[in-house]
Amino acid sequence: MDKGLLLIGGAVAIWLLSKANTGQHLQFIPLGANWDGGALGIQIGVQNPTNDSLQYNSLAAQVSANGTVVGNLSGFVPKLIAPNQQTTVDVNFTPNILGALSTIFNQVTHGGGVRIGINGTANVNGISLPVELTFQAVPA
Repeated sequence: MDKGLLLIGGAVAIWLLSKANTGQHLQFIPLGANWDGGALGIQIGVQNPTNDSLQYNSLAAQVSANGTVVGNLSGFVPKLIAPNQQTTVDVNFTPNILGALSTIFNQVTHGGGVRIGINGTANVNGISLPVELTFQAVPA
């Protein structure tokens, strides 16, 4: 009886490890943004380069501009990510007014570019995965 439980426990552990490993291969890329009557929506592409379907559940992240936090992203609409496909995930942006004003002020007074950073966590297959994106929004 104990050997059977050990075998089942080992099989479950291997299955969980394979799901976590598959989720780590996901790529998150910024696709665009739109203004929808007072709310800023951002589209993020989630690329699945594996042979397994994955279940995206949520994304929560901080957004920074040149190192200053300017808001948060959140998206909680589940989507299936097919094998070897890209799925678009819509997330909402909630601004941090003081951080956004500080970034705008620095841009106007000092010039230079604006580098956007998105740092957070995505829940895929019930496993938390880090999401770290950076891109140049305004050229230097």
